[in-house]
Amino acid sequence: TRSVLEDAVFDLIVAGGLALPDVNAPLWLGGRRVVPDFRWPGQRLVVEADSTAWHEDKVSCEDDAERQALLEAHGERVLRVTWAQAIGQPGQTLARIKAAGAPLATEC
Repeated sequence: TRSVLEDAVFDLIVAGGLALPDVNAPLWLGGRRVVPDFRWPGQRLVVEADSTAWHEDKVSCEDDAERQALLEAHGERVLRVTWAQAIGQPGQTLARIKAAGAPLATEC
């Protein structure tokens, strides 16, 4: 992961018994390189960890919106998770991720 918030979201995913997603794995969509924070390719589900340290200025917000539109145009579902949601409402946040289709971990 690339941030403390991504660490927290990843820990939530693991603790919630979800299958491990691809983490910061680049995709090429419409000639543009896009790096989702977390992605389950089989479910076409992306989770973006939105921290104010990286997403508070206008340029970052516009870039996030453009990246989300590109992902969605290519069939991905994008969920955004803030620090307050991941830390302050972990149960609700995990329920959102599960409801969006994140797969459960399988036992060996």
